[in-house]
Parts: sequence; C-alpha cells; structure tokens
Amino acid sequence: MIWNKKAMELPLNIIVMIIIGLVLFGLGMSLFGTLTGAGEEQIDELSAKVEDDLGKIECNNAEWVCAPTVDLKLGESTTSHVYVVNRGNSEKEFSINFSSSSMDLNVTGAKKVFEKDDECGSIVLAHYPGKISIESGASAGFPVQIFSTRVIEQGCSFTLLVETSNGEKTPMIINVE
Repeated sequence: MIWNKKAMELPLNIIVMIIIGLVLFGLGMSLFGTLTGAGEEQIDELSAKVEDDLGKIECNNAEWVCAPTVDLKLGESTTSHVYVVNRGNSEKEFSINFSSSSMDLNVTGAKKVFEKDDECGSIVLAHYPGKISIESGASAGFPVQIFSTRVIEQGCSFTLLVETSNGEKTPMIINVE
C-alpha cells in the first residue's frame, strides 16, 4: 500500500499541537493554583491583623491594660487578645492572670475553667505565652483562646478580672449566645 506523505503530516501536526496545548494548559492551571493558594494565605493573615487592629481600637490608649469584649456562639471557640502598654522608662516583662470573685475556678495545666452556675455553664481560657517583653512606650497583645462549654441555650455573660504583673486591672466580658 502506498502512503501519501502529505496526508500523514496532517494528523502528526494535529497530535503535536494537542500535546503542546495540553502542556500549556497544565502549566497555566498550576500557576493559577499557586497564585490562588498564596492569596488565601494572605487573606487569612490580613483577617487576623484586622481583628487585632479592631481590638486595639476598642481599647483606649490611656489604659495600661485592655481586654476587648468577646462575643461567642454556643460551643464555639475564638482567639482574643489582652493588650498591655508599657508606660515605664525601660523594657519590661509582663504577665497576665485571670480571676473572678463570682465564679468557681478550676485550673488544669495552662487552661482555666470558669464555672458560673448551673443555668449558665462554663468557659475555658488558655493564654500563652506566660510572659511578654514589651519595650518602653510600646504595647503588645497576649493571645487568649476562649472556649464556650456547657452554656445553656439562652446565652450568658461572663465577667472576668484581668490583672497584669504590675498590678493593673481591667474587666474582660465574654458574651455567649
């Protein structure tokens, strides 16, 4: 059988073009995936920064210590911050402590469980790190993980006292709906 050389070139050119097209499509999709993944990380970082900045806005700059109000839904957890300002003349280490005169406190490791009453239930706090070094005139936020546990359906408010290592105090209000 005699093959026509020009007839053979046409299918080979089509196959080569399809392979080149698939390779370019794959490279384009991987580039798009890389750009999208980097964008999601930046969105998460920006969201955390905005939340931190909003918490600082709620705090008055004249205060040494500030804890913004936290709103949670039943069974949720969130991270909030307690902000401390070093108004001294030199760098200093600060720590914070949570207490309440109206609630029972159970400490297990780094977590503190505050039990309000049978109707309200309890919340769990975990703050870290233990101490933060703050330069003179600067402020820093202590991250606090808050879990709402055993809170009944009607919602409840927990008021805690936050005290810094230099004796400054402020209330921290946690609303659970």
